[in-house]
Amino acid sequence: MTRALSVVCTLLLVMSIGTNAQTQPSELLVVDTPSNVTQCGVTNLTWSGGLPPYTVLLNSLDATMPAGANLAAGTFNTSILWTVTQPAGQGLFLIVADFGVSTANSKRFVVQSSNDTSCLPSSE
Repeated sequence: MTRALSVVCTLLLVMSIGTNAQTQPSELLVVDTPSNVTQCGVTNLTWSGGLPPYTVLLNSLDATMPAGANLAAGTFNTSILWTVTQPAGQGLFLIVADFGVSTANSKRFVVQSSNDTSCLPSSE
């Protein structure tokens, strides 16, 4: 329950910054679920609709991962390149929040393995 509360608080904080109730998006905010996500690889994350600027958060149902890792804040783009620093097997999903207080989630996806471990913390 603490993890869920932390995620909700993070989202409310993000949404409260610069809220403009008179501005309406022309399209609903939609987050695309990335495919072919590999450990230490680079993945293009995309979304559409809503009102910029956007905040992009990475989240997991795994209690060992911090809730709401911020991948981008205040971007006006509808895509970012993300270097995957999570290990293979990690189940993740994206949350995008916009200026108009809308949020959208991707579907859950799993990081696939690769021979590249250069981005992972050493196990010393």
